[in-house]
Amino acid sequence: MAINHLQVKEELLNKIRSADIISTTLRGVTTDTDTFDGDDNETQFTLTNDGIKNIRSVVVDSTTLTPFVDYTYTLTEADATNKIITFTVAPGTGTDNIEIEYDYSSTGDLIYDDYNMTTIKSEDKFPRIAFDIISESTKDKALQGAVYQSSLLFRFSAFGRGRNETETINNDLRDYILSLRPVVVSAVNKLQRLNYIAIRGRDKMEPWLNGKTQKIFRKDLNGTAPFEFDV
Repeated sequence: MAINHLQVKEELLNKIRSADIISTTLRGVTTDTDTFDGDDNETQFTLTNDGIKNIRSVVVDSTTLTPFVDYTYTLTEADATNKIITFTVAPGTGTDNIEIEYDYSSTGDLIYDDYNMTTIKSEDKFPRIAFDIISESTKDKALQGAVYQSSLLFRFSAFGRGRNETETINNDLRDYILSLRPVVVSAVNKLQRLNYIAIRGRDKMEPWLNGKTQKIFRKDLNGTAPFEFDV
């Protein structure tokens, strides 16, 4: 199975939005929990609210499940399917034994997996976090290309209202990324997951926008996910 950049970015976007590096108040989102009855047959459950931004947790029979292993989702905001949680195995029979906590909003967010920043000219669009995979290097790890090992290079950008807010977001983001650790899962599912990111360095802070009351600054953080495999 080949590395899927979209899945990797979507998982990381969900993690960062759920980490509260930028508060739900500033992001303009509401946290809600939907409960469902399992029947040992149904694998898809549709959330109540529109505009799903991130899935905070999925709990079945008091056990917290692992995303992209026990269940899948999409954060594609223009697609109605982003309301659907799909379980790998149907949850067992029970009353309100499925709990899904998530953030939603009818408007946008302040954390995105892209750098489409050119149209943002208002101070109320900040603070902000943007990230993307900016390059990938791959090498053979078995004869005749049976297995490849790839390193994904990420860039994370913190945009803040003033230097202090920018530094705080950058530091909190760095601490959170360093807290991510490899997760041991089955060989198939492991290929769909982001194992961890090694921080490689930070770029200097620079002005991004002259607001009406204060300057918006940007500071970048670079990291590598070094042990992703294609088979």
